[in-house]
Amino acid sequence: RAVYPMPNIFELSMAAVLEKAGHEVVYRNFPSDGLTIKDFEEFIKTDDSGLYAFYTVNLTRKTDQMANRRIRELRTDDVPLVFYGPSPAYNPDEFLLDHASYVVRGEPEATFAELVSFLEEGKPIEDVAGVSFKPNGQAKHGSERALIKDLDTLPFPARHLIDPYKYFNP
Repeated sequence: RAVYPMPNIFELSMAAVLEKAGHEVVYRNFPSDGLTIKDFEEFIKTDDSGLYAFYTVNLTRKTDQMANRRIRELRTDDVPLVFYGPSPAYNPDEFLLDHASYVVRGEPEATFAELVSFLEEGKPIEDVAGVSFKPNGQAKHGSERALIKDLDTLPFPARHLIDPYKYFNP
């Protein structure tokens, strides 16, 4: 835990990109909200989201993988699970739990938005650059996506999804 709570700009930036692409985003940060594993499990049992995404760093790797295993146990469908961030980008095979797990490698913004659209439309994931997946028990790693040339095309982080009074910088 941080000395003081800080919003995760990487998650809020991805939320903004997905909103800009027309997707509905619900943002939950169980540790920052002081919620327990039991709270998380109750949420998953009653939630009907069409996809769960985890920004994963080395320190959260095991916790995020545990959360994804619990989602698989508690949900009866094959809801897509998407990992992005430094840890899965460097170790994608470790995060490919099954045929409905995906890793977004490299700069995630364009790749993530395209992956979500392809999943919704039933298009072949092989055509999305920067994605790793496991369609038939065998990991596949799509081609690398080019870096974003103009960062000004990215939206500002979706800070409206968080309680601004919970976060502060002394």
